[in-house]
Amino acid sequence: MPSHGGDAGNVAYVIYTSGSTGRPKGVRVPHRTVVNLLTGLRTVPGIDAQRRVLAVTTLSFDIAVSEVILPLTVGACIVVADKTQAMQGDRLRELIESEEVDFVDATPSTWRILIDAGWPGRRDLLAICTGEPLPADLARQLLPMVGELWNGYGPTETTVWSSFHRVLRAEGVIPIGRPVINTQFHVLDPQGQPLPVGVTGELYIGGAGVTLGYLHRPELTDERFVPAHDGSGARWYRTGDLGRWRADGVLECLGRADHQVKVRGYRIELGEIESVHVRDFLRVAAQMRKAAERGTRYRRLAIHHYHPPVSLGEATGLLDFRRPQIERLIEQGYQDALRHVCSECGCIVPAASDLPYVRYFTA
Repeated sequence: MPSHGGDAGNVAYVIYTSGSTGRPKGVRVPHRTVVNLLTGLRTVPGIDAQRRVLAVTTLSFDIAVSEVILPLTVGACIVVADKTQAMQGDRLRELIESEEVDFVDATPSTWRILIDAGWPGRRDLLAICTGEPLPADLARQLLPMVGELWNGYGPTETTVWSSFHRVLRAEGVIPIGRPVINTQFHVLDPQGQPLPVGVTGELYIGGAGVTLGYLHRPELTDERFVPAHDGSGARWYRTGDLGRWRADGVLECLGRADHQVKVRGYRIELGEIESVHVRDFLRVAAQMRKAAERGTRYRRLAIHHYHPPVSLGEATGLLDFRRPQIERLIEQGYQDALRHVCSECGCIVPAASDLPYVRYFTA
Protein backbone atom coordinates (compact mmCIF):
# COMPACT_ATOMS: atom_id res chain seq x y z
CA MET A 1 0.00 0.00 0.00
CA PRO A 2 1.37 3.46 -0.84
CA SER A 3 2.10 5.73 2.10
CA HIS A 4 -0.27 8.66 2.57
CA GLY A 5 2.68 10.79 3.70
CA GLY A 6 0.76 12.48 6.52
CA ASP A 7 1.64 12.84 10.17
CA ALA A 8 0.24 14.23 13.40
CA GLY A 9 1.67 17.67 12.66
CA ASN A 10 -0.35 18.11 9.47
CA VAL A 11 -3.21 20.62 9.52
CA ALA A 12 -6.56 19.03 10.38
CA TYR A 13 -8.60 22.17 9.73
CA VAL A 14 -8.35 25.95 9.44
CA ILE A 15 -10.89 28.02 11.34
CA TYR A 16 -11.20 31.79 11.07
CA THR A 17 -11.60 34.27 13.90
CA SER A 18 -12.19 38.00 13.94
CA GLY A 19 -9.28 40.35 13.21
CA SER A 20 -8.75 43.84 14.62
CA THR A 21 -7.92 45.32 11.21
CA GLY A 22 -10.93 43.89 9.43
CA ARG A 23 -8.98 40.90 8.10
CA PRO A 24 -9.99 37.59 9.75
CA LYS A 25 -7.27 35.25 10.97
CA GLY A 26 -7.18 31.61 9.89
CA VAL A 27 -5.95 29.36 12.71
CA ARG A 28 -4.09 26.24 11.54
CA VAL A 29 -5.09 23.39 13.85
CA PRO A 30 -3.01 20.18 13.53
CA HIS A 31 -4.22 16.62 14.11
CA ARG A 32 -2.03 16.14 17.19
CA THR A 33 -3.65 18.97 19.15
CA VAL A 34 -7.15 17.71 18.32
CA VAL A 35 -6.23 14.17 19.38
CA ASN A 36 -4.78 15.49 22.64
CA LEU A 37 -8.00 17.37 23.38
CA LEU A 38 -10.28 14.45 22.54
CA THR A 39 -8.20 12.13 24.73
CA GLY A 40 -8.54 14.46 27.70
CA LEU A 41 -12.25 15.12 27.21
CA ARG A 42 -13.04 11.45 27.73
CA THR A 43 -12.13 11.94 31.38
CA VAL A 44 -12.83 15.64 32.01
CA PRO A 45 -15.65 16.45 31.80
CA GLY A 46 -16.13 12.83 30.72
CA ILE A 47 -18.10 10.92 28.09
CA ASP A 48 -18.92 7.28 27.34
CA ALA A 49 -20.81 5.23 24.78
CA GLN A 50 -24.12 5.54 26.66
CA ARG A 51 -24.32 9.30 26.16
CA ARG A 52 -26.69 10.95 23.68
CA VAL A 53 -24.94 14.13 22.53
CA LEU A 54 -26.68 17.16 21.06
CA ALA A 55 -24.96 18.67 18.00
CA VAL A 56 -26.31 22.19 17.72
CA THR A 57 -23.29 24.16 16.50
CA THR A 58 -22.31 25.06 12.95
CA LEU A 59 -19.15 23.35 11.67
CA SER A 60 -17.53 26.80 11.32
CA PHE A 61 -17.47 27.01 15.14
CA ASP A 62 -14.88 24.78 16.76
CA ILE A 63 -17.24 23.52 19.48
CA ALA A 64 -18.31 21.14 16.70
CA VAL A 65 -15.16 19.16 17.50
CA SER A 66 -16.73 18.11 20.81
CA GLU A 67 -20.23 17.71 19.41
CA VAL A 68 -19.38 15.58 16.37
CA ILE A 69 -15.87 14.09 16.63
CA LEU A 70 -15.74 13.41 20.39
CA PRO A 71 -18.86 11.19 20.48
CA LEU A 72 -17.52 9.13 17.58
CA THR A 73 -14.34 8.32 19.52
CA VAL A 74 -16.33 6.53 22.24
CA GLY A 75 -19.33 5.26 20.26
CA ALA A 76 -21.86 7.70 21.71
CA CYS A 77 -25.00 8.74 19.83
CA ILE A 78 -25.12 12.13 18.08
CA VAL A 79 -28.45 13.95 17.85
CA VAL A 80 -28.12 16.61 15.13
CA ALA A 81 -30.24 19.76 15.39
CA ASP A 82 -31.23 21.51 12.18
CA LYS A 83 -30.98 25.27 11.77
CA THR A 84 -34.54 25.95 12.91
CA GLN A 85 -34.17 23.77 15.99
CA ALA A 86 -30.89 25.46 16.89
CA MET A 87 -32.45 28.94 16.72
CA GLN A 88 -35.88 28.33 18.25
CA GLY A 89 -36.09 27.40 21.90
CA ASP A 90 -39.34 25.45 21.68
CA ARG A 91 -38.06 23.34 18.80
CA LEU A 92 -34.74 22.74 20.57
CA ARG A 93 -36.54 21.74 23.75
CA GLU A 94 -38.72 19.31 21.80
CA LEU A 95 -35.67 17.71 20.18
CA ILE A 96 -33.79 17.31 23.47
CA GLU A 97 -36.79 15.77 25.20
CA SER A 98 -37.93 13.50 22.36
CA GLU A 99 -34.41 12.17 21.70
CA GLU A 100 -33.54 11.90 25.41
CA VAL A 101 -30.36 13.97 25.00
CA ASP A 102 -28.15 13.84 28.09
CA PHE A 103 -24.99 15.70 26.93
CA VAL A 104 -25.25 19.31 25.78
CA ASP A 105 -22.41 21.72 25.02
CA ALA A 106 -23.68 25.21 24.26
CA THR A 107 -23.04 28.92 24.65
CA PRO A 108 -24.80 30.93 27.37
CA SER A 109 -27.04 32.40 24.65
CA THR A 110 -28.27 28.95 23.62
CA TRP A 111 -28.83 27.89 27.23
CA ARG A 112 -30.96 31.00 27.79
CA ILE A 113 -33.00 30.28 24.65
CA LEU A 114 -33.68 26.80 25.98
CA ILE A 115 -34.61 27.96 29.48
CA ASP A 116 -36.87 30.69 28.11
CA ALA A 117 -38.72 27.99 26.16
CA GLY A 118 -39.67 26.33 29.43
CA TRP A 119 -37.20 23.44 29.34
CA PRO A 120 -37.57 21.70 32.74
CA GLY A 121 -34.05 20.27 32.78
CA ARG A 122 -32.84 16.69 33.09
CA ARG A 123 -31.24 15.35 36.22
CA ASP A 124 -28.72 13.10 34.43
CA LEU A 125 -27.70 15.67 31.80
CA LEU A 126 -24.09 16.79 31.54
CA ALA A 127 -24.15 20.48 30.63
CA ILE A 128 -21.15 22.40 29.31
CA CYS A 129 -21.27 26.17 28.99
CA THR A 130 -18.63 27.62 26.71
CA GLY A 131 -17.84 30.16 24.01
CA GLU A 132 -18.56 33.12 26.31
CA PRO A 133 -18.11 33.82 30.03
CA LEU A 134 -20.66 31.93 32.11
CA PRO A 135 -22.79 34.51 33.98
CA ALA A 136 -23.47 33.67 37.63
CA ASP A 137 -27.22 34.13 37.24
CA LEU A 138 -27.33 31.57 34.41
CA ALA A 139 -25.24 29.14 36.46
CA ARG A 140 -27.70 29.50 39.35
CA GLN A 141 -30.55 28.64 36.98
CA LEU A 142 -28.82 25.63 35.48
CA LEU A 143 -27.38 24.00 38.60
CA PRO A 144 -30.66 22.54 39.92
CA MET A 145 -31.76 21.57 36.39
CA VAL A 146 -28.84 19.32 35.36
CA GLY A 147 -26.70 16.54 36.73
CA GLU A 148 -23.36 18.26 36.11
CA LEU A 149 -22.52 21.80 35.02
CA TRP A 150 -19.10 22.57 33.55
CA ASN A 151 -17.57 25.87 32.48
CA GLY A 152 -15.21 25.45 29.53
CA TYR A 153 -12.58 27.99 28.46
CA GLY A 154 -10.19 28.18 25.55
CA PRO A 155 -9.35 30.16 22.42
CA THR A 156 -9.32 28.62 18.95
CA GLU A 157 -5.54 29.08 18.92
CA THR A 158 -5.16 26.41 21.62
CA THR A 159 -7.65 23.93 20.13
CA VAL A 160 -11.16 24.60 21.37
CA TRP A 161 -10.69 24.22 25.13
CA SER A 162 -7.77 24.72 27.46
CA SER A 163 -9.47 24.38 30.85
CA PHE A 164 -12.62 23.16 32.59
CA HIS A 165 -14.31 23.88 35.88
CA ARG A 166 -17.04 21.80 37.53
CA VAL A 167 -19.51 24.40 38.78
CA LEU A 168 -20.88 23.51 42.20
CA ARG A 169 -21.99 26.97 43.29
CA ALA A 170 -22.60 30.23 41.48
CA GLU A 171 -21.11 33.11 43.40
CA GLY A 172 -19.14 36.00 41.91
CA VAL A 173 -16.87 35.17 38.97
CA ILE A 174 -17.33 31.61 37.72
CA PRO A 175 -13.79 30.16 37.45
CA ILE A 176 -12.42 28.64 34.26
CA GLY A 177 -10.87 25.89 36.34
CA ARG A 178 -7.78 23.81 35.72
CA PRO A 179 -5.89 23.05 32.50
CA VAL A 180 -6.91 20.14 30.30
CA ILE A 181 -4.48 17.29 29.72
CA ASN A 182 -0.91 18.28 28.71
CA THR A 183 -1.70 22.01 28.97
CA GLN A 184 -0.15 24.72 31.12
CA PHE A 185 -1.36 28.21 32.03
CA HIS A 186 0.90 31.12 32.93
CA VAL A 187 -0.23 34.41 34.46
CA LEU A 188 2.35 37.04 33.53
CA ASP A 189 2.91 40.75 34.10
CA PRO A 190 3.65 43.19 31.22
CA GLN A 191 7.36 42.31 31.49
CA GLY A 192 6.61 38.62 31.05
CA GLN A 193 7.26 37.70 34.68
CA PRO A 194 5.05 35.16 36.51
CA LEU A 195 2.63 36.60 39.03
CA PRO A 196 1.72 35.15 42.43
CA VAL A 197 -1.64 33.80 43.53
CA GLY A 198 -4.37 36.44 43.55
CA VAL A 199 -2.60 38.95 41.29
CA THR A 200 -4.16 39.70 37.90
CA GLY A 201 -2.10 39.41 34.74
CA GLU A 202 -2.35 38.24 31.14
CA LEU A 203 -3.01 34.56 30.47
CA TYR A 204 -0.52 32.63 28.35
CA ILE A 205 -1.18 29.01 27.36
CA GLY A 206 1.42 26.37 26.60
CA GLY A 207 1.47 22.66 25.98
CA ALA A 208 0.08 20.13 23.55
CA GLY A 209 -2.96 22.18 22.58
CA VAL A 210 -1.07 25.12 21.05
CA THR A 211 -1.73 25.24 17.30
CA LEU A 212 0.50 26.13 14.35
CA GLY A 213 -0.38 29.81 14.16
CA TYR A 214 -2.19 31.80 11.49
CA LEU A 215 -2.45 30.87 7.82
CA HIS A 216 -0.19 33.09 5.68
CA ARG A 217 0.23 35.53 8.60
CA PRO A 218 3.80 34.95 9.90
CA GLU A 219 4.13 38.37 11.56
CA LEU A 220 0.84 37.98 13.44
CA THR A 221 1.81 34.43 14.38
CA ASP A 222 5.07 35.66 15.90
CA GLU A 223 3.17 38.36 17.79
CA ARG A 224 0.66 36.01 19.43
CA PHE A 225 2.58 32.71 19.55
CA VAL A 226 5.63 33.71 21.57
CA PRO A 227 8.70 31.67 22.54
CA ALA A 228 8.13 29.78 25.79
CA HIS A 229 9.82 31.45 28.72
CA ASP A 230 11.10 28.13 30.03
CA GLY A 231 13.68 27.72 27.25
CA SER A 232 12.04 24.59 25.90
CA GLY A 233 11.88 25.91 22.35
CA ALA A 234 8.09 25.54 22.32
CA ARG A 235 5.63 28.40 21.93
CA TRP A 236 3.06 29.85 24.28
CA TYR A 237 -0.10 31.49 23.03
CA ARG A 238 -0.69 35.01 24.33
CA THR A 239 -4.46 35.06 24.87
CA GLY A 240 -5.13 38.74 25.56
CA ASP A 241 -7.32 37.59 28.47
CA LEU A 242 -6.78 38.75 32.02
CA GLY A 243 -6.75 36.19 34.80
CA ARG A 244 -5.45 35.18 38.20
CA TRP A 245 -4.78 32.06 40.19
CA ARG A 246 -6.84 31.27 43.27
CA ALA A 247 -5.27 29.75 46.34
CA ASP A 248 -6.90 26.40 45.51
CA GLY A 249 -5.13 26.18 42.14
CA VAL A 250 -8.15 27.21 40.11
CA LEU A 251 -8.02 29.96 37.47
CA GLU A 252 -10.34 32.92 37.09
CA CYS A 253 -10.71 34.83 33.80
CA LEU A 254 -11.44 38.51 34.39
CA GLY A 255 -12.09 39.81 30.89
CA ARG A 256 -9.91 41.18 28.12
CA ALA A 257 -6.74 43.24 28.07
CA ASP A 258 -8.01 44.72 24.78
CA HIS A 259 -11.45 45.53 23.33
CA GLN A 260 -12.40 42.12 21.97
CA VAL A 261 -15.90 40.92 22.86
CA LYS A 262 -17.73 37.64 22.40
CA VAL A 263 -21.26 37.28 21.10
CA ARG A 264 -22.85 33.82 21.02
CA GLY A 265 -19.37 32.36 21.28
CA TYR A 266 -17.95 34.26 18.30
CA ARG A 267 -15.01 36.55 18.88
CA ILE A 268 -15.61 40.09 17.61
CA GLU A 269 -12.90 42.72 17.44
CA LEU A 270 -14.37 46.18 17.91
CA GLY A 271 -11.53 47.48 15.77
CA GLU A 272 -12.79 45.30 12.94
CA ILE A 273 -16.24 46.84 13.23
CA GLU A 274 -14.71 50.29 13.30
CA SER A 275 -12.49 49.73 10.27
CA VAL A 276 -14.97 47.90 8.05
CA HIS A 277 -18.55 48.49 9.13
CA VAL A 278 -18.78 51.96 10.67
CA ARG A 279 -20.72 53.63 7.88
CA ASP A 280 -23.13 50.75 7.51
CA PHE A 281 -23.50 50.49 11.28
CA LEU A 282 -24.45 54.15 11.35
CA ARG A 283 -27.18 53.51 8.80
CA VAL A 284 -28.52 50.61 10.87
CA ALA A 285 -28.42 52.69 14.05
CA ALA A 286 -30.29 55.48 12.29
CA GLN A 287 -33.02 53.05 11.26
CA MET A 288 -33.25 51.69 14.79
CA ARG A 289 -33.49 55.24 16.16
CA LYS A 290 -36.34 55.97 13.74
CA ALA A 291 -38.08 52.83 14.93
CA ALA A 292 -37.68 53.98 18.52
CA GLU A 293 -39.10 57.41 17.73
CA ARG A 294 -42.16 55.78 16.18
CA GLY A 295 -42.58 53.51 19.17
CA THR A 296 -41.70 50.35 17.26
CA ARG A 297 -40.36 47.75 19.69
CA TYR A 298 -37.22 45.90 18.61
CA ARG A 299 -35.27 43.38 20.69
CA ARG A 300 -32.18 43.26 18.50
CA LEU A 301 -29.42 45.60 17.43
CA ALA A 302 -27.50 44.69 14.27
CA ILE A 303 -23.85 45.01 13.39
CA HIS A 304 -23.89 43.85 9.79
CA HIS A 305 -22.45 45.02 6.49
CA TYR A 306 -25.42 46.44 4.62
CA HIS A 307 -25.45 48.51 1.47
CA PRO A 308 -27.98 51.33 1.46
CA PRO A 309 -30.85 51.47 1.76
CA VAL A 310 -31.27 49.49 4.99
CA SER A 311 -34.81 48.46 5.82
CA LEU A 312 -36.09 48.18 9.36
CA GLY A 313 -36.45 44.46 8.79
CA GLU A 314 -32.77 44.19 7.88
CA ALA A 315 -31.82 46.19 10.95
CA THR A 316 -32.27 43.17 13.19
CA GLY A 317 -29.57 40.61 13.73
CA LEU A 318 -26.45 39.82 15.63
CA LEU A 319 -26.70 41.09 19.18
CA ASP A 320 -29.80 39.80 20.97
CA PHE A 321 -30.46 41.88 24.05
CA ARG A 322 -33.43 39.75 25.14
CA ARG A 323 -35.08 42.87 26.57
CA PRO A 324 -37.71 45.26 25.25
CA GLN A 325 -35.80 48.38 26.32
CA ILE A 326 -33.66 48.52 23.17
CA GLU A 327 -35.32 51.76 22.11
CA ARG A 328 -34.22 53.46 25.30
CA LEU A 329 -30.68 52.17 24.87
CA ILE A 330 -30.49 53.54 21.35
CA GLU A 331 -31.81 56.93 22.47
CA GLN A 332 -29.13 57.07 25.14
CA GLY A 333 -26.48 56.43 22.52
CA TYR A 334 -24.19 53.75 21.26
CA GLN A 335 -21.94 53.79 24.32
CA ASP A 336 -24.83 52.76 26.56
CA ALA A 337 -25.77 50.00 24.13
CA LEU A 338 -22.18 48.79 24.06
CA ARG A 339 -22.04 48.89 27.85
CA HIS A 340 -25.14 46.68 27.96
CA VAL A 341 -23.64 44.21 25.48
CA CYS A 342 -20.42 43.99 27.45
CA SER A 343 -22.35 43.47 30.66
CA GLU A 344 -24.35 40.64 29.07
CA CYS A 345 -21.16 39.05 27.72
CA GLY A 346 -19.18 39.55 30.93
CA CYS A 347 -16.44 41.52 29.20
CA ILE A 348 -14.71 44.81 29.93
CA VAL A 349 -16.53 47.95 28.82
CA PRO A 350 -14.24 50.09 26.63
CA ALA A 351 -13.87 53.73 27.54
CA ALA A 352 -15.56 56.21 25.21
CA SER A 353 -12.17 57.80 24.53
CA ASP A 354 -10.99 54.48 23.07
CA LEU A 355 -13.90 54.35 20.62
CA PRO A 356 -13.69 57.29 18.22
CA TYR A 357 -16.93 56.39 16.49
CA VAL A 358 -18.96 56.78 19.68
CA ARG A 359 -19.32 60.50 18.99
CA TYR A 360 -21.62 59.73 16.07
CA PHE A 361 -24.12 58.21 18.46
CA THR A 362 -23.83 60.49 21.49
CA ALA A 363 -23.77 63.86 19.72
